[in-house]
Amino acid sequence: MESSMIKYSPSTGNFYPADINYSSYPADIIEVPLADAAAALSRAADERIEVQAGRLVMVKNTVPTDAARDRVEQIIKSERDRRVGAGVAVGNKWFHTDTFSRAQQLGLSALGKAIPANTQWKSMDGSCVLMTATLANQILAAAVQQDIAIFAAADRHIALMRTSPDPLKYDYSQGWPPSFRD
Repeated sequence: MESSMIKYSPSTGNFYPADINYSSYPADIIEVPLADAAAALSRAADERIEVQAGRLVMVKNTVPTDAARDRVEQIIKSERDRRVGAGVAVGNKWFHTDTFSRAQQLGLSALGKAIPANTQWKSMDGSCVLMTATLANQILAAAVQQDIAIFAAADRHIALMRTSPDPLKYDYSQGWPPSFRD
């Protein structure tokens, strides 16, 4: 009959299955239920194992881990990247700023006065405006300024989150330049 217990060492953080013949065990070896071992092996990244009354208990880390901070930093960077492609305002219109749109705008800017007459350009609200060399350059200049502001906001959020006592609860939703969907 298979045992429902497994050996565990709090000092090493290792499990010692009964079917392996070990020459020695750490001094603090204890037996714990297999269910506790399964829970410990599938614990969340922000949890640690503690032994309480002979049982393994998963406890939230009170000190943020580097992994938690790194995870939130990636989330902030994803938000930064989303906002870079979320449009830019020129006058009372919003224009697309995804990679494809930026390439088109660069092409229009390069054409300058050679932009075909009466070229209609769709704005983010679905309405069309007359595209001119001036407008193409205004869109590009606004996008550059917005990129600078977005990257600065992301850097600020990352720095603040890294000093937060609970990076997983850090609110990075405020302090960004406006986007079309805000």
